[in-house]
Order: sequence, then C-alpha cells, then structure tokens
Amino acid sequence: ALCRDRWKQLDESDTALAGQQTLMALLRLFIPVQEGRALSASQRHVRQALSYIRLHYTQPLTVSHLAATLYVDRSYLCRSFQAQTGCSPREYIQQVRLERAAHWLRTTDRSLGDVALAVGFDSYSTFYRAFCTHYGQTPSAYRRAVL
Repeated sequence: ALCRDRWKQLDESDTALAGQQTLMALLRLFIPVQEGRALSASQRHVRQALSYIRLHYTQPLTVSHLAATLYVDRSYLCRSFQAQTGCSPREYIQQVRLERAAHWLRTTDRSLGDVALAVGFDSYSTFYRAFCTHYGQTPSAYRRAVL
C-alpha cells in the first residue's frame, strides 16, 4: 500500500523535482541506506518495526503480532530492537500511544475514555496507570495544566 501511494504521488506530481523526490523516497523503501552504507538485516527489521508501530499504534498490537508481520522471530526482534533503540518494542508501543494521547488531550475536548481507546489502549484503567507513570500526573490534571 505504501509503495502504491508513492507511485500515485509520482503520477500526480507536476514538476520534475517533485517527481524526483517521490522516486527517491520510493527507492529508500527498497534500498535502505544509512550514512552511505546498506543497513544490516537487524537494522532493517527494527526500522520496519518502528514504522509499523507508528502506523498501527491505534490497533491491538503485540510484540508477537509485530514479529509475525515482519516474518522474524519474536526473541530476535526484541533483542535487536532493545539494542538499537534502548527500549523494548512493548515500551515503544506504549510510548507512542502515550505521546499521541497527550497530543489529543492538548488539542481536543474528547473524553478521557475516548482518547484512551482512540490511541490503542484496551481500557481506560490501563491507559490511566500508564499515563500517570509516564507523565507523573493523571490525564485530567495534564489536560488542565496545558490548557
């Protein structure tokens, strides 16, 4: 789907520069390079995992599901992810969800329960505990403080 979207952008671009930029972005999807050298398989898998998490954080997402989606072993993914990012895939999923929740609390008037479900938490109580641990205050206190 991402590849198809890039090609659509290329078809719709009306300048040579925009077309070239879109084509380069598409090539980077298939030939990932970091500082002039090709990425290792482990680096590529972690990059794909990060991207997948950012795109699918609103859905039920487990490390096992993530590993299966990337066609890699769960333990391998956890070790590689931890080594390259400093946190586990589970911690990163939660971090992304909490950052998005904080954004929604700052920018919308949606109920706290709606925000919790919208960013992928399965219950308000799980969201509440994670938010308090991460931000040191309740979601409602956070919202009051930033408004």
